[in-house]
Amino acid sequence: MATVTGQGFMKGYEDGTFRPNQILTRAEAVVLFNRLTGRTPVKGLSLHLGDNPF
Repeated sequence: MATVTGQGFMKGYEDGTFRPNQILTRAEAVVLFNRLTGRTPVKGLSLHLGDNPF
């Protein structure tokens, strides 16, 4: 945990805990993937909700 927190990949929950026995949610997996790959929010694009078929 010290390695992944030290590199900023994982930060734990707001109460300062880690929950290694808890199932990883989809949102948590996306955040982790984005941190590992260095992805950041796209800037300069406008969101058109009507364009999304899902």
